[in-house]
Amino acid sequence: MNYLLEIVIFNVIIYTICGINMAKKGKLGMIQEYPKVIQDRCRELGLIQESSGKLARKATIGKLGLFIGYIFLQTALAYYIGGARTFFEGWFHGYIMWVAEMWFDALVVDCLWFCHSKRMIIPGTEDLVDAYHDYWHHIKYAVIGMFSQAVIALPVGLLVMWLSAISTVSCQLRGL
Repeated sequence: MNYLLEIVIFNVIIYTICGINMAKKGKLGMIQEYPKVIQDRCRELGLIQESSGKLARKATIGKLGLFIGYIFLQTALAYYIGGARTFFEGWFHGYIMWVAEMWFDALVVDCLWFCHSKRMIIPGTEDLVDAYHDYWHHIKYAVIGMFSQAVIALPVGLLVMWLSAISTVSCQLRGL
């Protein structure tokens, strides 16, 4: 099992996509990831018009497309690199990759970079230092995510099991 290799490949691909997305949309394109106090200030300043609910819906729709890509990427990594062949092996690979990505995001990207980078500060919110340095905002979602990832990894297990069954049938048909 090549968990470390899978995690590295997964994170490189995911953070490349996220980096490109952020470069295209700018800081406000990721506003739904900022603490609520900063979102509210941006709304007061007229930088964003959407309500919190609308921002959450837009983020959910965007993440749904990414989520589907995650599933297929994780399935390919688990099956072809990790050697997973059963539902449990596929699910476990998916879960480990989700959790590793989530904690990398929470600890490295959010707590070390976001909380301390002047580049992430939106003009007009400079005085909200406590909100920018709110580590708990990032950590609590990682903790919550540890439980939700168990469910989210289910499709990876199913797809690995399906690929394994197709491969077995294909080998039997070819007489291997």
